[in-house]
Amino acid sequence: LVGLARPRMPRGDLRDPSKGIDIMLALDFSRSMAETDFRLERKRVTRRAALEYVTEKFILGRPNDRIGIVCFARNPFLVSPLTLDHRWAIESMHQTDLATGTGIGWAVMAAGNFLRKDSDRSKVVILVTDGDNSSGPRASEIIGQLVRDKVKLYSVLIGPEMVVPSVAANHDLNRAARITGGQFFQANDTRALQGIYNLIDQLEKRDLIQKRFVLWQELFAWPVAIGSLLWLGGWIWKSLLRR
Repeated sequence: LVGLARPRMPRGDLRDPSKGIDIMLALDFSRSMAETDFRLERKRVTRRAALEYVTEKFILGRPNDRIGIVCFARNPFLVSPLTLDHRWAIESMHQTDLATGTGIGWAVMAAGNFLRKDSDRSKVVILVTDGDNSSGPRASEIIGQLVRDKVKLYSVLIGPEMVVPSVAANHDLNRAARITGGQFFQANDTRALQGIYNLIDQLEKRDLIQKRFVLWQELFAWPVAIGSLLWLGGWIWKSLLRR
């Protein structure tokens, strides 16, 4: 009876992966991202290089989140689906080529489609672009899909020239982000872009302290063995020795 109760002891613990969130990164890989007007470690680098550097640090800092990447120019293309294999996603991003055009609306729609709608995790899209929409619908025109799926949008506009507050207040990316409960940011250098990623990282943190035991040391064999020996001893005594 004790053995059937399956006594066991916890042998180790792991963090519960269900505590993370789902994040799709929509990154602008148009030709303008090749402009060398950003600085990284005191060297002039392209906007793409700065974006990849900051994005990689952001991804590696969130090991419990499923992260996917959609890059876009005129049209969006999936670089990595939602995955916990972050190294593979980063390597796929580095191997992606630039193209022409800037289809921001299509990119937001694609990123929302690649999020798992049946997941009970929080869902976030982080859009980073250096230009205005030049192909397809604007982000605000298709944002209803993200609202229905309870997806939050953070939009980041990068480039050497900052949009003045009066214009930023009515910017399409600002309107789209705020409709979903997200925020709109601007970054004119690598440090500002890093700060924005850090802020988003803090805004979308989830409590990951809770742990659950997943490795067990089974103890049922001992009472089962003792019970079996006692039963066997009793049978031997009754059937052989007593006779």
